[in-house]
Amino acid sequence: MLLHGSGSDPQSVLRLLHDEAERRGMLVLAPKSMAYTWDAILGGVGPDIRSIQEALDWMAERFRLDRARIMLSGFSDGASYALTVGLVNGDVFSRIGAFSPGFLLPGPRTGRPSIFVSHGLADPVLPIDRCSRVLVPGLIADGYEVDFREFADGHTVPREMVAAALDPLAG
Repeated sequence: MLLHGSGSDPQSVLRLLHDEAERRGMLVLAPKSMAYTWDAILGGVGPDIRSIQEALDWMAERFRLDRARIMLSGFSDGASYALTVGLVNGDVFSRIGAFSPGFLLPGPRTGRPSIFVSHGLADPVLPIDRCSRVLVPGLIADGYEVDFREFADGHTVPREMVAAALDPLAG
């Protein structure tokens, strides 16, 4: 599952993973937030969680899903939401992919999903020093397995970061 950033949409964010996922024979689901971004960013978790659950249920009714290989990922605000929701639902998502996250909301956590974080050194939107370089050490201190990769670009998702995030899910 791939979550779009603030002001974006599912079609735009799908372009990030489409080629790599297709090459690997993976399904990608990209739901739309109820507002211009995800509800946790706007001050509370609720309608978007229900929408994500409904999308997962829809997929499970139509495809044989390997529960050990379900990743919740996102870009920008979608990455922050993926971290927040993925850690609360670590029994549902085996992996979290956060491409240029900004923050992580506190809350109860379940399971131990593996986590991939990538962030551009020249990100002007969510600067790496205030975002991923703060988040990642906290996740590691909490006992999570985190693969953190920095790259020499801005607020984007390079192809090699997508491949690295998906590699552990290869069957």
